[in-house]
Amino acid sequence: MKRLLSAILMLLGTIGLAQPAKPAGDGVILRVEGEIQPASAALLKKQIEQANLENRPLIVIEVQTPGGRVDAAIEMSDAIISSKVPTLAVVRNAFSAGALIAMSAEQLAMLPASEIGAALPITGAGQAIEGDVGEKINSAVRGKFRSVAETRGRNKDAAEGMVNPNKVIPGLKEKGEILTLTAPEAVKNNIADFTAQSIEDAVRQAGFANLKLEKYVLSPSEQIGAVLTNPIIAGILLAVGIIGILIELFHPGLAAPGIIGGVALVAYFMGGLLTGSGNTVAFILFIAGILLIMAELLIVPGATVIGLLGAGSILASIYLQFGQSFPVVAGTAAIIGGLGIGLALWKLPKSTLLSRSIFLNTTMSGTGTAVSLPVGAPSKLEGRFGTAISDLRPSGVASIEGERMDVVADGEFIKAGTMLEVTRVEGRRIVVKTKA
Repeated sequence: MKRLLSAILMLLGTIGLAQPAKPAGDGVILRVEGEIQPASAALLKKQIEQANLENRPLIVIEVQTPGGRVDAAIEMSDAIISSKVPTLAVVRNAFSAGALIAMSAEQLAMLPASEIGAALPITGAGQAIEGDVGEKINSAVRGKFRSVAETRGRNKDAAEGMVNPNKVIPGLKEKGEILTLTAPEAVKNNIADFTAQSIEDAVRQAGFANLKLEKYVLSPSEQIGAVLTNPIIAGILLAVGIIGILIELFHPGLAAPGIIGGVALVAYFMGGLLTGSGNTVAFILFIAGILLIMAELLIVPGATVIGLLGAGSILASIYLQFGQSFPVVAGTAAIIGGLGIGLALWKLPKSTLLSRSIFLNTTMSGTGTAVSLPVGAPSKLEGRFGTAISDLRPSGVASIEGERMDVVADGEFIKAGTMLEVTRVEGRRIVVKTKA
């Protein structure tokens, strides 16, 4: 009898262990806000996976976004649809990619004065994507909108109308328009399930009355990553990094520009690593681009093709990393870079530390004392001879008839100690070559 009771208890215990764990704890609120980027997708996927591991009773996704990258939005949509925990999207505004994300939830609530739609794919400059490539992209996005709407039992035609300007929906949308729906219109046309006055009200209407809600708080590293992956911040870091490295290459030993540039470039790629959205191919292309530019400057100066390949590799890496935000990142980098170079040309000649090595407006006497070159004096140096005091990569220091001067090699690497000849003077730039 005891053995029978023990066997029954063991069987009941086994059955109990085999039962799925019941949802416990608070519901979690996740936020989709700002421009949709790969970092946004990586963070949302991580948060949904965590909520599923904790077996939360409900995932609330608060949507407030103007849109962003389509590929990132599709990743977010797939993550929401594959969640085993029930999902509820609460829309403040869900335009473009945000509309796809919101419709991916099992239930969708619209807050007062909210809108959803306007999802025609556009370039980073805000222009519609045209031509064969544009049609392929638009067709794929239209298909995704219809597929998500069908999966969640929503109005497929209205969903497609958000993407397809040629779609005609009698009484709702004419040809040439992109559909955008207000909160009541979204409910009426079966895009949203109901309107709500607040997130708590939406949760109650979704069937989770009295459920406590906990907001997902980004970790410090995630917060830093989110800032670093902002296209404007990334553009600034890129510009500072490249300018700093170039200054250090032309004038080795200054240290500060190289350190600042290196830190900026590390931060540029660190954002992707911290958010889980880093692109290995983009990183490799960027490093290859830097190495090619270094080769152009130091090893084979004047080989324009190598420099262009380096610049192309860097631009390709930016595009892979930021996609539709490429114009913002590249444009910011170009503006900041131009301002930085202009500031350097304006301010640095007045710097005691840098004027000697960068702008060639001083020379050194044989005793090592800095003296200003008389106006017009450099032009008298053509045809004179001297010796390279440092390696010329291509810039460096030489002694021209006993005077220490900053010089630039004419398309070749010249080792220290080599006899030189001044071939020409361009303003304050003294160009030399190996003495024949």
